[in-house]
Amino acid sequence: MCEKCIPYDDKIAHYQRLSFGINGRQTLDAIAVLIAQATEAKAAIHPPAPKE
Repeated sequence: MCEKCIPYDDKIAHYQRLSFGINGRQTLDAIAVLIAQATEAKAAIHPPAPKE
């Protein structure tokens, strides 16, 4: 993990903690979208390594 990934990992962990105490389907769906966005942003920082 690099320094650039730490804020994204923190956001993802925060959203996951929030989802444990929430029962509303719409809220859980919104949290899932936020987690997906943070995961995509993190992946954009580190593109996949070229296959040899």
